[in-house]
Amino acid sequence: MSDEKQVLRDGAGRVLAVRRRGMVWASGITAAGSGHAGQIAACVEALRETLDRVGCGLEALVWLNCFYRLDEGTDEGEIARMLATHLPGEMALTLGLVPVPHLDDAEACVLIEGVAICGADGSPVPSLPFTSGASLPLPAPFVHGLRAGRMIFVSSLGPLEPDGTVAHPGNLAEQTHQVMRQIGTVLGGFGADWGDVVKMNRWYSGAVGIEDFEPGALACASYFAEPGPSATGLPVPRHAREDVTIKLSSIAMLGEEGQRLPRKHAWIEGMWDWHTPLPYKHGLVCDGMVFLTGQVMLSTKGEAIHAHNVAAQVTGSFANMARVMDALGCGRDEVCRVLTVHVDSEETGRPDTAALQERETGPYGIATTTVPLPFLAYEGMVVEIDTFGMVAERSGHEDS
Repeated sequence: MSDEKQVLRDGAGRVLAVRRRGMVWASGITAAGSGHAGQIAACVEALRETLDRVGCGLEALVWLNCFYRLDEGTDEGEIARMLATHLPGEMALTLGLVPVPHLDDAEACVLIEGVAICGADGSPVPSLPFTSGASLPLPAPFVHGLRAGRMIFVSSLGPLEPDGTVAHPGNLAEQTHQVMRQIGTVLGGFGADWGDVVKMNRWYSGAVGIEDFEPGALACASYFAEPGPSATGLPVPRHAREDVTIKLSSIAMLGEEGQRLPRKHAWIEGMWDWHTPLPYKHGLVCDGMVFLTGQVMLSTKGEAIHAHNVAAQVTGSFANMARVMDALGCGRDEVCRVLTVHVDSEETGRPDTAALQERETGPYGIATTTVPLPFLAYEGMVVEIDTFGMVAERSGHEDS
């Protein structure tokens, strides 16, 4: 299979999808339609067309991520069912659902992105789904966990019991432990454990400030030894159910015989750090796959640099991303997907973050998604970028 990066662009030059070997990353998609239902149908159809143009189909999806506008009365379970309705029945994939107050397109109420894994002929690779009895059931074809080759994807899970009741209502630390136990059950279903996790994404409800960031961050971090996985923690004003404070998703990697895969971590002295010690590094590479912790413009003490300046923080965050890639022995053209989360407020001046992101990613052929939030974890921090990549060659990138 060709190792060359295949980049699909639209008529305006925007990257629609990136394919390297059997991995495909689709950029964030919005589409016209009536309400959540109409836009979901249109977005999934647009995703189908995009995947078809890079040589695979919806059946090859392993992960579908949906940002949806949380309107009064929005039912997250119904969002999942709407998505499921438009997917082929004979497949299995994992699901991420993230509620947001609004999207960059004022008319949009849904944005989806996806990752697919396929063979040289575009056919789906053999995969192993896992459904956990410890978590709220998902509508088929969504499953709690999916293994494809050496990669294990875990759907975003909340602190919900199998019968739909909320565990530890409103308690962020205890709900984080509850969800981590659920994720542990999924990992165990594939013979994996916390040491195999390479990426952890955390969506917690709260406001700007360490008071809301720290309890869940420390609870999540307690499951990992140094050096831990790459991790990104982002605040949303609220989840669909007000007594839910956290949703977590993860990716793990495990050898075919159950062996732990070696990895190389990067930590650049003098670059940004959190206000409290956490086991994560700036990034890691494992078996040719690259995962970066959310890149930001902070000092070594967790203080915002270029506070409230989106343009400066976009430039600086992407520069930090490039430094981490270099420290891992990777090039910027080996980045395949970035999610840029930015603060959209009167204080930031509402710049065109998508255009700023395109300036940084366009020359390198990177699939992109841009999502606005009213605030991020630290005061004055208004940009965070989440990075997923694949190296051009599989050798020479792991710790001995």
